[in-house]
Amino acid sequence: KVLDAWQVKAPSQQAPPCPKEAALASSIALFVSGDWLESTAVLICFVGLLRISEALRLRMCDIFFSAEEARPAVILVLGRTKRGQEQKVVITNVEVVKWLRFTVARRESEGARKDQYLVPTTYKRVSSRFSMACRILGLPGSWTTHSLRRGGATEMLIQQVPLENIMEYGRWASMASARLYLRRGEVALLRCRGDF
Repeated sequence: KVLDAWQVKAPSQQAPPCPKEAALASSIALFVSGDWLESTAVLICFVGLLRISEALRLRMCDIFFSAEEARPAVILVLGRTKRGQEQKVVITNVEVVKWLRFTVARRESEGARKDQYLVPTTYKRVSSRFSMACRILGLPGSWTTHSLRRGGATEMLIQQVPLENIMEYGRWASMASARLYLRRGEVALLRCRGDF
């Protein structure tokens, strides 16, 4: 009981932010090695600022592609999030939209129904395969799957996206926690890039 109470009081360890180069390289490495589901999870966690649990709970019916060819986008509807409310993430990166179209088409060709998961894999598998890809690529750092969300948000901050926009996109409730989360991540990311 004492240890349980102490764990609640202990400050949480924050995952170090994963740089964009490492996230994309590991996603490509996973795809090349045949782990395309895990590759998709890594990519959407980084670009969509998703927690791994949110990415793994996405169902085929939660993915909506825009009809506009001039401005391709995909909307991910998050049923249950850390905040417990339905939220959405809009991804406008052309290459990521193409990748998600590929993923949906491939899942449909395998006979996946609309109520089935987009990425039917486990947290443990994504985590271990992501770590393995980083090691194989010789990337310095001890990133976790949460490092993808933190790295994606920090990358937006470095690109001078206003904090309010990042906060909304990442679905943070508190400005103070988002600011602290991102500022510390920015310093860690700059140091990590120096190691590259």
